[in-house]
Amino acid sequence: MDWVDSRNVAYRVLDNPEELDSLVCKYVAYLYLKNGGSSGKSVAQTLISAIGAASLKMRGKLLVAAKMSAGWSKLVPSVAHPPMLWDLALVVAYQLKRAGKHSAALVVLLSFDCLLRISEVLSLVKEDVAVASDPRLSGFKKVSVRIRHAKGGNNQWVVVSHPDVSRLLVDLVVSLPSNSSSLFSLSESQYRTLFKGVCSNLGLHASFVPHSLRHGSATQMYINGVGMAEIKKRGRWKQSSTVDHYIQQGPAIAMQHEVKPAYAALGQRISQVVYGIFSLSQGH
Repeated sequence: MDWVDSRNVAYRVLDNPEELDSLVCKYVAYLYLKNGGSSGKSVAQTLISAIGAASLKMRGKLLVAAKMSAGWSKLVPSVAHPPMLWDLALVVAYQLKRAGKHSAALVVLLSFDCLLRISEVLSLVKEDVAVASDPRLSGFKKVSVRIRHAKGGNNQWVVVSHPDVSRLLVDLVVSLPSNSSSLFSLSESQYRTLFKGVCSNLGLHASFVPHSLRHGSATQMYINGVGMAEIKKRGRWKQSSTVDHYIQQGPAIAMQHEVKPAYAALGQRISQVVYGIFSLSQGH
């Protein structure tokens, strides 16, 4: 609305499909030119979809704006973020731990293990974690996580698979004072900055992002022989086509990014003593 206000646009156009289409086109053009098409595409796509979802009168009527958005996608294809496999994820977490960023290190480990999106993992509170024999899950013997609000819907659930990550999570939960305490006192921007900073220091490609952990976990499962149904269930995807995309392209994209032998060796060593290295008792 600030952009609309800055151009003194009469609000009556918001009720006229053709005029609204023209206005949205101008805004899409503004977003494109603002950064040479390198960013803003998702904002344009979300805006067009949101208008259609909010108003039956406008649904499917922003024809020119939709074509502009499609043209933007063709001119500037989305960059496929590479999957970060387990050994490399351990190295990133280890560097965060060494830098005194214990919470961020645990976010890396839990995100990979449970295929969590950044918004999902950073919104977790103490009561979202069920420890073994939790009375709320009578008879269940494993550590699990409730995801209150996820991209695929509310109240989702995932079991922590790696025993050391389970122990680390239980230690963290025990250390928190109340059920409403956040597991990780980090904002998304803080975590992204820390993650990208470590990746840069390690000399990794700039396209690695926190979501690379989710992608990497799905790819790792596929490489290790896990079936598609289980990957889909664990990643909480609604569409099998999304899983197909991850597992078909994941290994190929991973092969495009060189991992230094020293990092691979370090990751292998860390994998043998995950709890010992990342335990809270080890301090910072």
